[in-house]
Amino acid sequence: MGEALSKAVEWCREQNFEFDAVNDNLPEIIEFYGHNSRKISCDYYIDDRMLLPENAKA
Repeated sequence: MGEALSKAVEWCREQNFEFDAVNDNLPEIIEFYGHNSRKISCDYYIDDRMLLPENAKA
């Protein structure tokens, strides 16, 4: 985990926002598929480049 990601995860913890995993699959997902895919399975993605359509500039 790089420095920027570590700082972001720590900030989230300070806000009482905990992750089950960061940039990795959960052990039960790895066991289910028999390998750790590069594609991360999750319920929600949090991305610093997310852009809402109403905020997009043409």
